[in-house]
Amino acid sequence: MKLIKNRIRTIFIWLTQWYSLLEEDDDYMLFHQDCWKPFPPSFYRTHTEEEIAAAIDAANKELDELSKMIEEKRKEIDGQNLN
Repeated sequence: MKLIKNRIRTIFIWLTQWYSLLEEDDDYMLFHQDCWKPFPPSFYRTHTEEEIAAAIDAANKELDELSKMIEEKRKEIDGQNLN
């Protein structure tokens, strides 16, 4: 019986913490509090500094690749317009 009670308590705590993270993200989006950060607040509360740095580096790398693709397409379109 004690084991079941502890499991239920653990599940309840996990659900309330999970819900508070969702609620925090909803408030963040609702009030447009972006603060120039690439991820919502729950990401910073649930990941370590190393994971955050790695995720930001990966996001920056992806953005750099996308901007290079855009520049290549612009050059391609400009070259077609000149002909």
